[in-house]
Amino acid sequence: METKKIKLQIKNRWTRSVLFEYEKEDNTIAKTLKQAVASFAPLRGADLSGAALRGADLRDTDLSDTDLRGADLRGADLRDTDLSDTALRGAELRGADLRDTDLRGADLRDTDLRGAELRGADLRDTDLRGADLSGAALRDTALRGAELRGAELEPIKNDMFIVLLHSVPEIAALKKAILNGKIDGSTYSGECCCLSGTVCKNAPTVLDEQRALRVRRASRPIERFFLGIKPGDTPDTNQFAKLASEWIEEFEQLLNTNTKH
Repeated sequence: METKKIKLQIKNRWTRSVLFEYEKEDNTIAKTLKQAVASFAPLRGADLSGAALRGADLRDTDLSDTDLRGADLRGADLRDTDLSDTALRGAELRGADLRDTDLRGADLRDTDLRGAELRGADLRDTDLRGADLSGAALRDTALRGAELRGAELEPIKNDMFIVLLHSVPEIAALKKAILNGKIDGSTYSGECCCLSGTVCKNAPTVLDEQRALRVRRASRPIERFFLGIKPGDTPDTNQFAKLASEWIEEFEQLLNTNTKH
């Protein structure tokens, strides 16, 4: 019995005009999109809402102004892709590679970005309210004008509190380093170094340093968060530094309250 071929179309989200169509046996939207990319079809403004694109290779593709709301892009390769002004609300981007991706003006509300690789991505003027950034790598990420306040950062903050519980004597030095732009989330040593590195180098004794080292782990959510802070970044110029500073203050308030009781 002959297997029936399936024809799928990718349409413009605004005009509904057909941007690309593809027909083959056992066709899927992922296969159609792969063929569209290989054929250099114009995909700007495409309607890909709800598409199952897990693990898709979409490197260096112009997907600006597309509708990807609710799409499954877990583990997708989106390096150097243009996703500016794209609707991604509720999309699954866990573990996706978004290095050097243009996400300016994108709607990333309620997206799952856990463990996503965002180094060098341009997130200026994006809406990240409700997004889960736990474990995302954020070094050299441009966030000017981004709405980060409502992002799901509680797991990252809680992880920082765990580190601070093991580093109480070094908190003052850590605060000072953040305020003075002396953090470099990419290295454990030097004048500017990461969270763990800053804590350890300010430990008053070898025993204190050993205590701090017990919670050192590069994969910690808070260490990955600190990748978003580089030398010269302060709470006035960098959202990651600002949030880290605020979390330290919150931790100190909790510590003082518990001490009094």
